[in-house]
Amino acid sequence: MPSAAISCLLKLILVSGTVYTAASGDQLHDRQLQVLGEVVSGPARGRPLTLHLDAALPADVQQAVLEVEAVRRAPRLTMSLSLNHSHEQRSRQEAATASLPRGASSSSSMLHVVLWFTPQPELLQALWLHCKPRNLLLLNMGSIFGAEVLRAEALSGVEKLVLIGHLSTEADQDPDALGVYTVLPFSTGGVQLLGPWRRESFGSWEALFPDRFPSFEGYTFHLATWMNDYPYLYRRNKTSSQGTGITIKVLDSLSVLLNFSYTLTVEPPELVYAGKVNGSWVGTLGMVYRKEKNFTINMFYVTPERWTDFDPSAYWSFHDIDVFLLAPQPFPMSTNLLRPFTFGVWATVVTSLAVAMSSCLVLEKTGGARGLARPSATSVWLQLHHGLVGQSVPALPRAPWQRVFLAAWLPCCLVITTAYTGNLVGILSSPAYPRRLHTLQTSPTATSDTAGSLIKNPPNSLYRKGDLFPGSQAAVGAMLAGTHALVEYTYIARLWLQSYPQAPSWYIMREPLLTGSIHCYFRRHTPWKHKFDNSFRRLVEGGLFRSGPRWEALRGILFEELTQLSDRGGKGSGQAVGSDTRRGSGDGPAPPLTLHHLQGAFYVLGLVWVAGGCVLLMEILTHRHQTSRGRYS
Repeated sequence: MPSAAISCLLKLILVSGTVYTAASGDQLHDRQLQVLGEVVSGPARGRPLTLHLDAALPADVQQAVLEVEAVRRAPRLTMSLSLNHSHEQRSRQEAATASLPRGASSSSSMLHVVLWFTPQPELLQALWLHCKPRNLLLLNMGSIFGAEVLRAEALSGVEKLVLIGHLSTEADQDPDALGVYTVLPFSTGGVQLLGPWRRESFGSWEALFPDRFPSFEGYTFHLATWMNDYPYLYRRNKTSSQGTGITIKVLDSLSVLLNFSYTLTVEPPELVYAGKVNGSWVGTLGMVYRKEKNFTINMFYVTPERWTDFDPSAYWSFHDIDVFLLAPQPFPMSTNLLRPFTFGVWATVVTSLAVAMSSCLVLEKTGGARGLARPSATSVWLQLHHGLVGQSVPALPRAPWQRVFLAAWLPCCLVITTAYTGNLVGILSSPAYPRRLHTLQTSPTATSDTAGSLIKNPPNSLYRKGDLFPGSQAAVGAMLAGTHALVEYTYIARLWLQSYPQAPSWYIMREPLLTGSIHCYFRRHTPWKHKFDNSFRRLVEGGLFRSGPRWEALRGILFEELTQLSDRGGKGSGQAVGSDTRRGSGDGPAPPLTLHHLQGAFYVLGLVWVAGGCVLLMEILTHRHQTSRGRYS
């Protein structure tokens, strides 16, 4: 009898314990679903959701999650999260992800919510493989603490990361209390408790998802660089491994602000900036892609291949790749006397003069008075020539037909001389240059190895037509020799040409060959890239990388360092690029007049004096000849 009573008592205790456990479990689930609704309707309000439901969750729990009022009202996508890696049939998660637009699952606005009973790093690996979320909330529906899962390698690329789970007994005495946890990757503290969940404490997105990278805590970043990028990054001299330039000044400022250090590489092993060889990235981007380096600060344009495999930073500035050519030399001064009229006008004037002379001679022979000496061809030419050189007629002729002829001839001479004088003044005031090229259809190009990799990819004939030079001196030398056009980044080519102060005048083609923004490149899905983006954006908004006093001052300092390099030619100071409108200008305003331009007027004056003296001498000789003939006759 006593044994039977004891047995009944034990059964009663076990049944009551089971009922209590089930009741407490239901109460915990209700609390967790309430927190989920508060998150969706609070800090995540208006954001699209992707719910990842652990396949181990009971069906009633999954249904309860979907029936939460805030979840029902939010735009969402529901996926099943499991460890089933069968290749015969796609899981629901893979099918749903495949139906999403490209990049939608990793959008910066979408919140991914994972609900599970037991935290498993393998589930997170599958999640990252298919979705690559930027904002991730882990909601632990079980009773296990599980905050250490935040350290999983699969979550290293998540930018915003939070786990809501049970509070430890030391943190709170309430067994149903839930805490908010995150992890600071560069902090020695590891997983950190943000506090117990209270809706008023985490009412905003920034409160629930704080910055996980407030500081890099002295971390050393290894940068993939090539110190051959003037004026951004280059070596102080040929034998030094220490870099200098605008990029170094920026990095030094950011390293103090964000608390990090860095290392540089002098050159990549393949000796190329960036590109693919046999389908693999090489150069500076190759080191980043192979995870040998954290990121590169050599800047490049954005291309589809780079966009797919890397994360570009916020743009530094917009740069062009232009075509530089020698400016054509002005026409010789001797041609200025002929250029006021075209060939057709000159032919018309000469023909008119010849016809007038012939007409006068014919009229003299047929209608001249008898007994008078007939004028010679020279005297007729002198009479007609007076009007063309702006001289007056000494005396009116006696014959009426001659007076009528002069009345028609002299106004024509006035029009011709006025037009010639006006055009001549304009030519002497604005020296003419041969027409400049505006396309590369008829010009060989000299391409440096920097720009050659960029113009190599488009399907055009420019790369096949151009000559690739190994360095700047060879490319600039070919351009200054007049045999090639130089294709290079605008700012780099300007610095190169500025280091040759004795170089002839040059100009840039009107249309750039390529234009776009330049960026640094990080590994794909780098969660702390936004820290550098924000800093770069502030520098751009502050005007450091744009044309202005700060940029010109910084560029001037760097150019002084550049001209001191032992492996560079043309160490003279030279004239600053852009101060002379003929240097580096396309079809800009005409240069100011100098004595060199005005000396043509003195040449014309001298020629007029010589011509006038010759005419006077011919008149004297003609007069003496006629006088002597009249005396002997």
